[in-house]
Amino acid sequence: MRIRLPGLVVPALSICTAACGGDATGTSALVTLCPQADWAAMQVEEQPWHAIPVTRAQYPLGVAKRIGLARIRTTPDVTDSLQIYYVTPEQAAATFSCDPRPPGASPAKQLHGTIQGDGTPLTDPAEFGYPSRATVTLGLKQTFVGGSTGNDITLADIPSGTRDLVATALDVRHSTIIRRGVDYPDNSTIPALDFSSSEAFGLTENTVTIAGNSNNYDWQAGTRVITQRGTLGLLRYRFMRAASTTSAISSVPENQLLAGELNSLTVGFGSSITTVYYRVPSDRSVEIGPEANRPTLTRSGTLPDLALLIEEISQPEYGSQIVLGLSPPLNATINLKPIITASKEYFGGTPTTWSFTIPDFQGIGNFPSSYGDLRSSGVQGMEVTDRPYLAAPRDGATYRSAFR
Repeated sequence: MRIRLPGLVVPALSICTAACGGDATGTSALVTLCPQADWAAMQVEEQPWHAIPVTRAQYPLGVAKRIGLARIRTTPDVTDSLQIYYVTPEQAAATFSCDPRPPGASPAKQLHGTIQGDGTPLTDPAEFGYPSRATVTLGLKQTFVGGSTGNDITLADIPSGTRDLVATALDVRHSTIIRRGVDYPDNSTIPALDFSSSEAFGLTENTVTIAGNSNNYDWQAGTRVITQRGTLGLLRYRFMRAASTTSAISSVPENQLLAGELNSLTVGFGSSITTVYYRVPSDRSVEIGPEANRPTLTRSGTLPDLALLIEEISQPEYGSQIVLGLSPPLNATINLKPIITASKEYFGGTPTTWSFTIPDFQGIGNFPSSYGDLRSSGVQGMEVTDRPYLAAPRDGATYRSAFR
């Protein structure tokens, strides 16, 4: 299993300061916690975990340096969710606001439409294209058009609300349509996406050159546009042989971007990726980091007195944070896959070894017995990255990640 951070942050326990009257800077002893969850717990420094109310309450955390947060929260997309965070008060306050939970996207919308005006199909075997002729993205939902579907588009499970639409013709012209602020009714028809119309514009063509492919992997290069409302629209994707060190890339011209919008280039081979964010298209040089080290698990004792220590030797290329995806506990009766996220600041800087003693939440508040004992879990996936904790995409930023 691979865990992706993206600038797409896994939500967790809500902590707020200014909005709720607390202060996580250390000048006040009180921080307001707003779990908005089904169950929540907290650990301060090395003290035992304890349950906290799932509604707003204040705690003396302003001078603490190391905070563990855990919660179970049911969302429209996740029914059995357990997240564990190891952060500082400042990071928690910035990440977990006390704003009301967004309403569930129910019922989800389904939309239909057609494309037209696309040009000569791609024939280069390196290009992601034929038999797909176009890709259409609305919010975080993407579909491909072509092959057996002809010109028809179907987008399912679209949440309600205003979103941006990005459509790209997978042809030799590399043209794109961006429609901002659309909110089509459920089961309606999207106005035709005509790549030969004035609504479409050409992409800027450049070259990326890679370095660091010491293991001689085949590799991929993909470009996307990130709109103001968070749509991540595919522009181009190429599959390259190990012998090649360059690839063509396509980007949205800067004069077609609104304030805050960015292009992104992601290059990956093996289990390592590098992502570059930019507004002005240009030729790029990208260096891929090494493969991630393999985490080690040390078990002692047996249930109910089991202990589990998970350790990962840190690497300077990926020193900002770590995400661990755990396997379902042996005595769980649901397919639970807990997630652990930790920042380097929790450890006072990048640690020599990322080290986690896995807690047992059984008996803490109303923690469900169906979730089992986390100490019997294993590691199913891992990501280490140099992306600063909570960092949003910004012009000129380059982040490297590696997965296990």
